[in-house]
Amino acid sequence: MTTTENLTQKKRFRPADKAGFGGVALGNGFQHNADLECLQAVEAAWNAGIRLFDTSPWYGLGISERRMGLFLKDQPRDSFTLSTKVGRLMLPHEDFKMEQSLWKGKLNFAYKYDYSAAGVRRSIEESLQGWGLGVNTVEPILQTLEVADPDIFLSACQYSLIKHDEDLNRVFPKVAERGISIVVGAPLCAGFLSGKDRYLYDGTFPAGVKEKLNALQRVAKNHAVELRTAALQFAATPDEVSGVIPGAHTADQAVQNAHAFNAKVPSDFWKELKHEKLIEEHAPVPNK
Repeated sequence: MTTTENLTQKKRFRPADKAGFGGVALGNGFQHNADLECLQAVEAAWNAGIRLFDTSPWYGLGISERRMGLFLKDQPRDSFTLSTKVGRLMLPHEDFKMEQSLWKGKLNFAYKYDYSAAGVRRSIEESLQGWGLGVNTVEPILQTLEVADPDIFLSACQYSLIKHDEDLNRVFPKVAERGISIVVGAPLCAGFLSGKDRYLYDGTFPAGVKEKLNALQRVAKNHAVELRTAALQFAATPDEVSGVIPGAHTADQAVQNAHAFNAKVPSDFWKELKHEKLIEEHAPVPNK
């Protein structure tokens, strides 16, 4: 048996469910969100059937992990999947402030980068629950595949109705060869596809994204489709995808996201998107 065949047949971890919950908003991403509101959002997602939860020490410098953990600590540990990250270590700080930060509210930790072996071990120990390789571009995934044999990647900002060509054409074929799966982060482009006046995380709107959003909204209106629903289903459709983790900070948002995965979207909607070249011709689309 060849090495490639060995890697392909290796049993790899995949979340039990594709529908997930992302933790950026729980870390006061973009705005300060109340503790109770965030706890209710996680509870609502759980009650709607969500069992895949993603967070990071970076999200609010520990705030997201604490808020998510406050709810999940009371749930049976074998009943859900929880992923977090490594690479930034938290340092206690009474009044840490960041200029032009994504994270709002009071931050009680500073941080430092540490991707050393000792730093990774410490990060895992501090998070208490596992670790994950999460990236915002495709290059780290492709480079990692050359030297390592991971089970799963979190690919954020790279697979959405707005932008998906690089994951689709460069990453998915590579991971499919080895049975590795992808968790899609930012499937709504940090709210851009659900009505927020922002695109991803750096405060800018790349050339063409607003025009593409307008075109997507036009097609969605033609078919009476909610764009949030279409965006989440599109991200969840590829076989290579094992999870999709839209964020939420209210119970209503969490429930809407959870229900979107199972809503009906007419096939003509997807046909028009391809006809108008708004999505790649060979991009997988739902077949319900």
